[in-house]
Amino acid sequence: LKFSSLYTPIEGLVTKVDSPLAGQNITPSTATFEVINPKSLYFSALADQTEVTKFKVGQKGQVTLDSFPEKKYEATVESVAFTPKSGETGTVYELKISLGSEATESGSIRMGMTGDIEFMFREIKNAVAIPAGYVKTENKKTYVTVMANNKQEKREVVAGANIDGMIEIISGLQENEVLYSN
Repeated sequence: LKFSSLYTPIEGLVTKVDSPLAGQNITPSTATFEVINPKSLYFSALADQTEVTKFKVGQKGQVTLDSFPEKKYEATVESVAFTPKSGETGTVYELKISLGSEATESGSIRMGMTGDIEFMFREIKNAVAIPAGYVKTENKKTYVTVMANNKQEKREVVAGANIDGMIEIISGLQENEVLYSN
């Protein structure tokens, strides 16, 4: 037995042994070992019932772990729970998110680390967007006040999406025009 080796088909690190004392006899029913494969780590996130319908399997995002705030890791939604997570206040669903190979192969990520994940749900290319405070509505028309020839000019615009306090302007305003706000 002195020169023998024990092999297992399980890949990973033994992180817990219930019988840690040498010389202790164990049987299959009493032996409990916890093995974690660092290559299979995933990021778990919770989505509120109003948000969960926006997520799809395969959707890409970026994870920033609190332990490594300067680093963003590629992430992919692997599964979206069908039933709400129990024990939470409110109705929330678990998203299981796999991390890219750069994250799992680095060896620096540990179980239980926390962080944030960012997803892009929609991209609007070549859009003109302005802060919502510049957009006014009067008589069911949307307008902005533009500075033209050193004068304030009220101009009707067609507003699009409102994203994080920025309003997309579909028409009526050009890039680099100067707005006036009172």
